[in-house]
Amino acid sequence: MNNVEVWWRDRSWREHSRPLIGSTAVSELVELLEREAPDGVVLRSSADDAPFVIAGMRAGRGAMYFADKDGHEWYTCADVRGEPEGEPPVYVSVDFPPGSEIPRADLEKALAEYLSRGERPSCVKWQIEEA
Repeated sequence: MNNVEVWWRDRSWREHSRPLIGSTAVSELVELLEREAPDGVVLRSSADDAPFVIAGMRAGRGAMYFADKDGHEWYTCADVRGEPEGEPPVYVSVDFPPGSEIPRADLEKALAEYLSRGERPSCVKWQIEEA
């Protein structure tokens, strides 16, 4: 996959970005989500027509949004029984649907797959939110 850039806002609402490179990219990304990016992150390849991802974490669970070059959009899909009570998350101004939060370990696997292949990860279930 082409180089992937991560963008986020910190707790002071300052914008940051940097490339994700190498074998530590997933662990760096998860640490970023846990400590510095409460509003989530955007991942985008340097290719013009590349898909992009929005991901976030809270309370040991995470959610992922995937948009491809043709305008198709998906959200991760979890066992609703395992989702925390309350409102579904909002990451990078995207309202995630109910049932979109998955265990941290599953989010890590999905992020690793996206970073290695540049495609919608197949290791997690996906849902399309109906308008």
